[in-house]
Amino acid sequence: MKLGFQLWPQNTTWPAMRDAALLADRIGIDSVWTWDHFYALSGEEERPNFEAWTILSALAAVTQHVRLGAMVSGVTYRHPAVIANIAATLDQVSNGRAICGIGAAWNQTEHKAYGIDLGTPGERSRRFAEAAKVIRALLDGERVTYKGKYYTLKNAVLNTRPVQKRLPIMIGGGGEQKTLRTTARYADMWHGFGPPETMARKIEILRQHCSDAGRDQSQIEPYGGSWLVVRETKAERTSSVTGTWASAVTSSGSRIPSTWRP
Repeated sequence: MKLGFQLWPQNTTWPAMRDAALLADRIGIDSVWTWDHFYALSGEEERPNFEAWTILSALAAVTQHVRLGAMVSGVTYRHPAVIANIAATLDQVSNGRAICGIGAAWNQTEHKAYGIDLGTPGERSRRFAEAAKVIRALLDGERVTYKGKYYTLKNAVLNTRPVQKRLPIMIGGGGEQKTLRTTARYADMWHGFGPPETMARKIEILRQHCSDAGRDQSQIEPYGGSWLVVRETKAERTSSVTGTWASAVTSSGSRIPSTWRP
């Protein structure tokens, strides 16, 4: 089992994130992640919140071993060719430790604030499928000419080549008929949510999508996660997290030993 560590980029400082990543690097953690959002996800939305890919490149320059990725980048925020370029650059800076984490996007607040079209769930799924196809092709060194409903590329190439022969794509999301089908076609890692029985069901559905796509499901690493907030007392832990993730953090402590035991 591999153990990764997600650094929350909100309401913190660069030195704090750097030091946490250095600790993870030193004690043998496999991967370090951060989310890709422009508004804080917990508490007041307008708290300080660092941009993901800039932080990841900074962490790449000071770490040596951990793999680095966004958990995950909504493809609505950047053109897929731009995402591929960013991921390839991170792979160069980290000497082959980058993971390109992508998802369909969901946060209505930041899309509305920044004037970015989020679209309906169906539109997001279709846009995401196109974006994943483009990113995979560019990262694999293809010269891409593509015309879809959402993206058009003409004779496009990725001039910054990744260090890794196949830079891994991580897809986050649990949609069984669309997201998992896209995962089967283009991804190397999949991040899902829920207790073991939910994860097991979705992995079985992913296995069928892989079979339809001519791939072996073992080529795609499944990832799950839980939340960990470290404070001196339970009261401090509870008060430190509010909003979107509060119930997950304050209720999951007793579940971790039974549901995420290796």
